[in-house]
Amino acid sequence: MTRFLAGIAAVAVVLVGWAAPASAHASLEGSSPTAGAVLAEPPGQIELTYDEPVEVSLGAVR
Repeated sequence: MTRFLAGIAAVAVVLVGWAAPASAHASLEGSSPTAGAVLAEPPGQIELTYDEPVEVSLGAVR
């Protein structure tokens, strides 16, 4: 019985360790103008590209 429970525990540890981490935030994939760009004057607009849709009304760009 002890061996059986140890086997179940080992399988549970492997399955939990195998799970991919979850991300609660969108990741920035790119921007225009690009990061670090030196501009002669401020841009008329900027464009940010994320890896998933974002809800703009819930936050701000900082």
